[in-house]
Amino acid sequence: MSADNTHSRKGPGGTTGARDGAGGLAEAAAAAAAGMPVEGVPTEPLPMEPGQEYVAKADFDVAVAQLTEERDAMRNDLQRVAADFENYKRRAAREREQASAAAESRLLGELLTVIDDTERALEHAAREDTAKEAVIDGLQTVRSRLTSVVGSHGLTRIDTSGTFDPKLHEAMMVQAAPNGEADDTILQELQSGWAIGERVLRHARVIVAGGG
Repeated sequence: MSADNTHSRKGPGGTTGARDGAGGLAEAAAAAAAGMPVEGVPTEPLPMEPGQEYVAKADFDVAVAQLTEERDAMRNDLQRVAADFENYKRRAAREREQASAAAESRLLGELLTVIDDTERALEHAAREDTAKEAVIDGLQTVRSRLTSVVGSHGLTRIDTSGTFDPKLHEAMMVQAAPNGEADDTILQELQSGWAIGERVLRHARVIVAGGG
C-alpha cells in the first residue's frame, strides 16, 4: 500500500497534514502578524451598505459626546427663549393695563369739567331772572364741551344726512318720503349713533324713506 495518502497530499487546493493541526494554526497566525495573506482569511474589510463608513470606537465616543453637548446647549437656549417670551407676555399685559388705566383716568378727569359746567348751568337756570335763551345757551355749551372731550378720545358721531347704511344705522320706521326723496334716504334721526374708528359703539336710529 502506498505511503502517499489523502492526508499528505499536496497540490492546488490541497492541505498538508501539518496545516490541519496545531502547527497549521501557528503558521497562519504568524503570517497574519507579518501582514502576509492567510488562506481562507479576506485581506480587505468586509463591504458595508452604501453611505456607511467604518468608525473607530474612540471616534464614536467623541461624536456622541459632541452631539450630547450640542443637544444640551439647544435645550438651554430653548428654555431661555421660552422664559423670555413668558416675561414679555407678562410685561406687555402689565403695560396694557397701565395704559388703559391712564386713558381712563384722563377721560374721567376731563368729564369732571363737563360736570362742573352742567352744575353751573343748572344753578343759573334755577334763578328766577334767567331767560330761556340763556338756559339754552348753557346747555349747548355743555353739549359742545362734552362732544369735544369724547372726540379727543376717538369717539365720533355717525352721520345720518345721507343714505341708509345697515352697518351704521338702525331703521326704526319706514315711511313715504314727503318731498319725493329716493328710497333708503334717511328722513330723520331719532337717536344719535357713535363709533370709535371703524368700530360702531351704537347704531344711529333713524326713519327711512321707502314704499314710494
